[in-house]
Amino acid sequence: IMAATRAATLRETMPGLDWRGYFDQYLYAPRGWEFKINLYPLPKPQQMDLSQIETFRRNPCLSPNWRYVEFCRQGGRFRFIAEQRRRMRPKVILCTGQAEEEEFLLAFGFQGVPCSEHHLQPADLVKTLRVYSHEGTQLVICPKVGGPTGINSDTLLDAMGAFLSVWL
Repeated sequence: IMAATRAATLRETMPGLDWRGYFDQYLYAPRGWEFKINLYPLPKPQQMDLSQIETFRRNPCLSPNWRYVEFCRQGGRFRFIAEQRRRMRPKVILCTGQAEEEEFLLAFGFQGVPCSEHHLQPADLVKTLRVYSHEGTQLVICPKVGGPTGINSDTLLDAMGAFLSVWL
């Protein structure tokens, strides 16, 4: 998505800037265009190896899973993320996974902000995007990348990049 966004913003043609070239030359470069953050810094228990699960169980802030989620929401992580968004003032925040929409809004400080829906349909499949605008930042909620219901083709990835480039 980021390679397609950069190409659309700079009006470059693909594959002049394909994902591999973007990854090698631009991704996370000094003065780069992007910053990646996970709402939850540790993997969920089902994605851990046995030693991580045992460590998780011994820490009362991390076990059970709902306590870990609540710890991130109320223990300062979400406030930290919202403060970084206010300080850095990104033009666009792309959030993948529509099931986590409320968590994204809370983490980035967009609670109570109205949204607009946009339909991405570069071919036969329609993908619904929800866009929130607040303090000069567009927070875009889109389906996860990959999978049968997600952004799962080069056509959709390129269309998503073109959609995001409007604000850049």
